[in-house]
Amino acid sequence: MIAPPDGALFALREMARFRWSLVAPEAGAAATKIALYIGSDQTRPYASSHVVKTWISLPGDPWERFNETIEALGLQAGETYYWQVAQQLPGQGMVPSSVRRFHVVSREALRKLRVSVYFPRRLRPGRPFRVRLHIDNRSDEAVRLTFPGGRVVDLTVFQTRGILKDVRVWTNSETPEELQPMEIPPGSGRDHVEIWEPRRSGKTLSPGRYRLHVRFLAEQYATEADYGFTIV
Repeated sequence: MIAPPDGALFALREMARFRWSLVAPEAGAAATKIALYIGSDQTRPYASSHVVKTWISLPGDPWERFNETIEALGLQAGETYYWQVAQQLPGQGMVPSSVRRFHVVSREALRKLRVSVYFPRRLRPGRPFRVRLHIDNRSDEAVRLTFPGGRVVDLTVFQTRGILKDVRVWTNSETPEELQPMEIPPGSGRDHVEIWEPRRSGKTLSPGRYRLHVRFLAEQYATEADYGFTIV
């Protein structure tokens, strides 16, 4: 699964662009069935699907995308939905991917607080991994953020494996801190930086494709997103 990232926010009239990566078919394999499920059950979206889309993916022309507005999908503002892709594999039936969630909100909520994530998208093995969050208050009122879990952000790095379950290789969530509330004046922003040094942790990453999962943990404005990067 590639996009939208886990925890993404959408307005009703916004275009949702779903992207995924399929398991490569064996040589000589026939067409395969692909299904996209969007539902309200966080463990089994297919069991509570509001939206079900199916396609036949042909060898050499994989079907790995779907675009539609949230409004056209019949989804409601103020709700959280979960999505999942399943691929038909020989001898295994329909094999589901992991589950991701997204939130449908009003445009006013999207405009108030924005969290941007910055980090290098190409890294050498063993190099320090620096992630900067910029929290921007775009409203005309001060925002007070609290972090009851003892961290501003949870970061988790996964090695990506296409439609199969990704493998977790590192997380910073095991080291809680004592934090004071964060006050952000109207029209201002705050930075928060986390640095992971793989060589010190003994978990140097080999070349390949990876995914950074970011969970911003402010109680009033918690959000999640995923970002791809490559070790070269």
